[in-house]
Amino acid sequence: MEQEQERGAGAGHLLLFPFLAQGHIIPFLNLAKRIEGLEEPRRPRITIVSTPRNVAGLRRAVPAGSSIGFAELPFCPSDHGLPADAESTDVIPFMDYPALFFATESLRAPFEKLVSELAAREGCKNVCVLADFFMGWTAESARELGVQHRLFVTSGAYASAVTFCLWLRQPTFPRPVNPDDEQAVPDFPDVRLRHEQLLNVVITEDESNPMTQFLRRTLNLHFRHSGGVIVNTAEEIEAKGLEMIGKLSGVVGGLDKGWEHVSDVVETVLGDGEKARDMRAKAAELKKLARAAVSVDGKVKGSSVLAMERLLDGAFR
Repeated sequence: MEQEQERGAGAGHLLLFPFLAQGHIIPFLNLAKRIEGLEEPRRPRITIVSTPRNVAGLRRAVPAGSSIGFAELPFCPSDHGLPADAESTDVIPFMDYPALFFATESLRAPFEKLVSELAAREGCKNVCVLADFFMGWTAESARELGVQHRLFVTSGAYASAVTFCLWLRQPTFPRPVNPDDEQAVPDFPDVRLRHEQLLNVVITEDESNPMTQFLRRTLNLHFRHSGGVIVNTAEEIEAKGLEMIGKLSGVVGGLDKGWEHVSDVVETVLGDGEKARDMRAKAAELKKLARAAVSVDGKVKGSSVLAMERLLDGAFR
């Protein structure tokens, strides 16, 4: 495992851990750059965590003198039946995606070593992990190691809420079923989808399918152990989606007080407090910046969250 010396000197140390896909890595990089642009003392130290090939690409994507650091976790794709260079979904066929998803769980031991070393050096309260929703085990690791954890949802709130709900609990379609048959989404009865749309999200209705179990497990780990959620949206753009994300906090089950963050985040965006008013006042700016925030060299490739106030307010307490 290789870790660069972090060059920033802000309040706390933020570890960003994207899933191994360019559509996930790019939003995390854009978020890191945006946080890096904050003025001290608000700016934390930033380290992006990934596998060697991904880190090599990320290093090339930051300008000289950037304070963003990187940590490489050892990863051998061939140990998981993948090609030697398979450290991202863009270099493997769709049929091999499940193997890469499952292989990410092998990163847990080196990740925990990295976090424990940082916590010992800088103090648990000064370390916060911000992880992709496909990396649910990081939430459990962070809880066990006594550091903060936040979930970063790189897609919008509405689509994410519906998708997460379907991953956790699928609607039951009567048999025989036709592609155009409709059912309500569990917990969101006003949202209906056709059977063919369901299969676009869950791939299979077989509850014993390993990928189905992986998705359910990773979300439950986030929901059970994470201390915050950051969603790529703003209230004026997606009020309904934020309401749905808030509702999920009460229907998933196994939620301890650490999951109170969901209502906190939704309140920050939707409420009448100073932070909510400030966020609404910035909505026009967010809309203008959204395209720039999701692009690399002028080409749109991913998504990124722009509202960071809640993340930085709550990450280092």
